Amino acid sequence: MGLINLRKLVLLVSMFLLLFACSEKKIDDAYVVQIDKAGLRKGVFERRFKLSNDYGKNTEFSVETLKNFIDKTLLPEYLFIEKAYDLGFDQDPQIKNSVLELKMNALASNHPIHSKDIFLSDESVIDFYNNKSDLYDFDIIQNSSYYLADSMYKFLEAGNKLQKENEAKSNMFPRTISYLNKSYGETVPKDIFDKIEEMQVGDISKPIYTPPVWAIVKLNKKLKNNLLLPIDDMKQTLIKELQNYEKVEQVKKFTQELKNKYQLEIVNVDYNKLIEAFVITEDQHGYFNRTKYDGSPSDIIIFNTTKGSLNLDQFFFLFNRANQFSQLVKVVKEDLEVFINDLADQFVLYIDALDENIESEESVADQIENKLNRSLLTKFLKEQISEKINLSDNEVKKYYDEHRDKWQGEFDVVKSSLINEMRKSRMYEYRDNLINNYKEEYSILYNQKVLQELAEKFTKEKINPNSK
Repeated sequence: MGLINLRKLVLLVSMFLLLFACSEKKIDDAYVVQIDKAGLRKGVFERRFKLSNDYGKNTEFSVETLKNFIDKTLLPEYLFIEKAYDLGFDQDPQIKNSVLELKMNALASNHPIHSKDIFLSDESVIDFYNNKSDLYDFDIIQNSSYYLADSMYKFLEAGNKLQKENEAKSNMFPRTISYLNKSYGETVPKDIFDKIEEMQVGDISKPIYTPPVWAIVKLNKKLKNNLLLPIDDMKQTLIKELQNYEKVEQVKKFTQELKNKYQLEIVNVDYNKLIEAFVITEDQHGYFNRTKYDGSPSDIIIFNTTKGSLNLDQFFFLFNRANQFSQLVKVVKEDLEVFINDLADQFVLYIDALDENIESEESVADQIENKLNRSLLTKFLKEQISEKINLSDNEVKKYYDEHRDKWQGEFDVVKSSLINEMRKSRMYEYRDNLINNYKEEYSILYNQKVLQELAEKFTKEKINPNSK
């Protein structure tokens, strides 16, 4: 009986060890450090390490060198990010919308359609060349909204002078760009040149949408292009300019095909109701305030596809982000229509890129995960550290009395500086305590294999910079 029990015990211990070995967490080779949900991606680490003094001052690197840098500089951030996951910060609507914005931008812009080769026939190059028979002098007045562009159009049509004080200032509207002796295809959007070819000297166009701005064109001069070189002498230039135009058209055509493929449907939008939720701040900055909308924005769908949808809450977030630096004082139906159409174009490219598994490509995955981590870290630092530091007047006064030799002014004069210094000191102390606690709370896995590869790579780069 004793022998049987011993065998059972040995069997149970063996099973436990086997289960433990099988359950031991393995780290993905895309990461150099992993906790649980939070991990430091290899590409992110490389970029940050190469910007550090540790990389600059050393010529040889080891796994320990890299681990010391991680422990000192990066690990605290990822411990906070891990705790942010535990606190459910990743479910915060603002963070989810922010990550959606990044995913849509990253995946849509990395879609293979943007790098697809363009075939140009000889006839298309000849037709493009023939369009260069005239030269134009013109002004393009850009505005951030249809409302502003239409107001500018009416202003100019009434005979008022064009003001050019914001010329070439990319963050100011209206923005005027003047062109002299330009022929078709030269650095100007196709839609603009197509309109110019229809105009007479002195004409002012109605607003033209050239994403992401609205433009008005004033044609000042038109003359024959007597300096046009023979077609064979400028063929490479022609091909390059025409390819730029055709790439835009190719993406437009492909996007329309995707809308059909994924059965995109823009739901009937009540634009008047939307506009009622648009508010203006004291500094004349307009934005959508979701609390001003009569209803639940998250329950209202803007457009549907077979692979997902976009709701009104997401629309408000994306519109506000896209226009955060624009001086919008009013929006009208035309502004909202083009923005929704632009979002729909981007959305179908995004969901198609998901189908193509572009999200798993290293550079794209780095962007997306890093954005989420930055958002989680910012929220954690604000809510779990900064807002936890509270100072009473008595504490501040006591600190002032104890360090009177350092502060020459009267208490009321230096009080704000005192508070800033005390808060900074308390925050560092509180932060360090959290780091120590989290190091005990969480298991930290280092990818020895990847760290060894990186150490060898960095050393090789320092010995032979041309080996990068």
